Amino acid sequence: MNDKNIRALSQILDTADHSVRTARISYNLAVKLGLNDIEIFNLLMGALLHDFGKLNLDQEILGIPGPLTKEQYEYIKNHTIFGYKLTKNIVNEEIRKAILNHHERIDGSGYQKKVNITLNEQILGIADVYDALTYRRCYSKKVHSHKEAITLMKKNNNFNNEILDKLASLNIDKKVG
Repeated sequence: MNDKNIRALSQILDTADHSVRTARISYNLAVKLGLNDIEIFNLLMGALLHDFGKLNLDQEILGIPGPLTKEQYEYIKNHTIFGYKLTKNIVNEEIRKAILNHHERIDGSGYQKKVNITLNEQILGIADVYDALTYRRCYSKKVHSHKEAITLMKKNNNFNNEILDKLASLNIDKKVG
C-alpha cells in the first residue's frame, strides 16, 4: 500500500469516526428535544451518512491540513449533493435531505442556500459543527472545549438557540460510540 492510499484510508476512517460522534450527539439532542422514534431514526441515519458524498471527492484535497483555496472549498461543498445522489433508492427522502442540507444554517448562510430547514437538519448541522470544533481533524489544529464550542456557535447567530441550549446542557464525554 503506498502513501497516497494510506492517507486516503486514514481520511475515510476519520470521516467515519466523525459520523459516529455526530450521530451520538444528534441522538442526545433529539431525546432532549422530545423527538419521536421515527424522527430519531431518520436523524441518526442522516448523521451516519451525512458525509457519505465525500467518497466521491479527491481524498488528497479532503486531507489538506489547513486553509483551502476558494476553488478547493467550492469543490468540497459538492459532497452534500453527491451524498444526496448516492443515497437515492437506499434511504428515504427525509434522510437524503438531511444529508443535502447539513451545512445549511437557519439564516440561509450555509449551503445549499435553503432558509427553511427542518428541525432534523438543524440538529444535524449543529452536531456536525460541534464535533468539528471539539475533536482534532486532519484539517484543524485547534480543539475547543465544550463551553468554547457553544460560545463560538452562539456568536455567529446562525444556529437555533434552543438546540444550542440543549447541547450546552449535555454532559459530553470524549468516547466514540
